Amino acid sequence: MKAPPLRLRTQLKESHIKAAATTALATLGFFVLLGLFGNRPSSNFLERLLPSALVLALSSGVVAGISGYLSARRLAWRFDAMSKAADAWARGDFSAMAPEATDEMGQLAGRLNRMATELRDLMALRQDVATLEERNRLARDLHDTVKQHLFAASMQIGAAKALLPAQPELALTRLDAANDLAQQAQRDLTSVLQELRPVSAQGAPLAILLKGHVSDWSRRNSIPTTFESDELPSLSPEAANGLLRVAQEALANASKHSEATRVEVSLRRDDAGGVRLLIRDNGRGFDARQHRLCGGEGFGLHTMRERAQALPGGRFQLLSTPGAGCCIVVRCDSAARPARMDDFLGMEDAIRLL
Repeated sequence: MKAPPLRLRTQLKESHIKAAATTALATLGFFVLLGLFGNRPSSNFLERLLPSALVLALSSGVVAGISGYLSARRLAWRFDAMSKAADAWARGDFSAMAPEATDEMGQLAGRLNRMATELRDLMALRQDVATLEERNRLARDLHDTVKQHLFAASMQIGAAKALLPAQPELALTRLDAANDLAQQAQRDLTSVLQELRPVSAQGAPLAILLKGHVSDWSRRNSIPTTFESDELPSLSPEAANGLLRVAQEALANASKHSEATRVEVSLRRDDAGGVRLLIRDNGRGFDARQHRLCGGEGFGLHTMRERAQALPGGRFQLLSTPGAGCCIVVRCDSAARPARMDDFLGMEDAIRLL
């Protein structure tokens, strides 16, 4: 356990210093009196003075000790309250507040509380941005799939109408094509709606849902795909839903940009007891480092990174080189893993930043 910062250690020592100083002054006063009157011949005077002085010194020591104990106890309680608030912030609960006061420690608590409030506002803003980005992605997917298929179906129906009087057989062929396009649009719309449903509402474990989505994606895009999974630790609904969304976005990117002929998806328990999601393709790839340094990270990659980093202990890794395909790795903590303070800034680091 880390020692309290220098300022707090100083405050905690002040009460003990006060107690020691009070006792020392009382004892010093006793010896001064003893020195003043110790040479007097009157033994009765010394006999009367000595018990009173001893009682005075002893009483002063007791009072000073009680006062120091109460002061130290209050400081320890305040520091404990700040630590509990920091633990709550580490778990993502920014509603917890440290007790504020007018002294130095109280002012520090006020600055930490304002930092927690700003972090809470930032998280809310990120959620709003993610919601807006999700709407834009859905609009793009509907435009690229459902709308295009329905437009093509309407063209086939128009052609069948024109051909019907003179070439009814050819008109029926066009109508069959329009029917196929309408069915494809229906499947695409069902897929989009399925993606909108959270994992908890679909009533199946994450591995089963992801396996089904990978299978459907492979069939729609005619790309051979493998899926492997372990027995996973317990995941919160938010974490499971986030991992599924990242996988869906990664597969959508692979179908649109990678020119891959094979895709591998795995969902495994990692060495730290969390979960690791991996999506790898053998497509054309790109220079991932240069791509990001030049600000070329597209909408899909940006969305995946944001989703991954919003997971409990979420980490996002992109590996790709030109001609060698692309690999996306996402890691997150399990629901059973307790929050660790070393995942966040230590108290002393936070104080230095303030």
